[in-house]
Amino acid sequence: MNVAVSLPGPRPTTRLHVAVADPALLPAARRIAESVRREASRRVDLDRPRATAWRLLRAGGSPVVVGPTYARLVGAALTASRLTGGLVDPTVGNAVLAHRSRLRGADLAARLGALPVCSSLAPARPRPAVGADAVRVTGPAVAVPAGTLLDLAATTDAVVAAAAARAVADRLRTGALVEVGGDVAQAGPAPAGGWGVGLPCGSVVRLPAGRGAATVRPVPHRPVVDPRTGAVVEPAWVSVTVVHPDPLHAKAFALAAAVLGAAAPGWLGTRGAAFRLLSADGDVLTSPGWPLDVRDLGTVLPQPLRYAVAS
Repeated sequence: MNVAVSLPGPRPTTRLHVAVADPALLPAARRIAESVRREASRRVDLDRPRATAWRLLRAGGSPVVVGPTYARLVGAALTASRLTGGLVDPTVGNAVLAHRSRLRGADLAARLGALPVCSSLAPARPRPAVGADAVRVTGPAVAVPAGTLLDLAATTDAVVAAAAARAVADRLRTGALVEVGGDVAQAGPAPAGGWGVGLPCGSVVRLPAGRGAATVRPVPHRPVVDPRTGAVVEPAWVSVTVVHPDPLHAKAFALAAAVLGAAAPGWLGTRGAAFRLLSADGDVLTSPGWPLDVRDLGTVLPQPLRYAVAS
């Protein structure tokens, strides 16, 4: 079966890949997936002054009626928190914002020389997140404790990938695979043997039908924050990739593993998910059940379309 693969989106931070079984459907599939991603992005991107999280913050603890898209994303973030015992938590927004502000302040200082830095960019003492249990969802309304900034970015890509893959499969009646920022979901019929997927961790695997995947690579502009302390995690792993039937579970477990560091293998081993951990020394640790790298099977991958191929 031939597979058509779209090129990445224009912004590296919101990388979007789409693969479909029928090459003729690729342009339409790409448009559908981009629409789903755009709808979510404009509501959760904290760089947008009109992002819903800022409305919640300004409400000072009072409920705010939100749209169905944002409500679903909040629900997904709360689910991820429950799945991980609080190791993933959407109430870390204050810590994420402080970290990004420090990075931007340091960047300005490097480019402009020694200049006074606004107090809002000064390093703040990390504080534990208030906790996902403090987020209240009542029908169409969401409320957060006063002074709390929600950051849904950690789980939104997985939700968007799943929704986009399902939308493409339903509307175009074709098998589809969608990756958003390292989170992979599929819907509809899969090629025989599963999709061949080049994961951001560098592994190229056959992803079995009905499986999603998520890769977390802690980097300064996309830090992993430990909700228990509010501090940015010092990465123990260059990348963590998890394969699971539910893309949201995969992302939640990968994020939790990044927070846990050296304790990640034991914790992941009790979650029924296949995983691949890459250390700074280049050592690779994989779990039983991790999909074989197609290169180990002698498969020749066409270039330069490394993202998704199928026979």
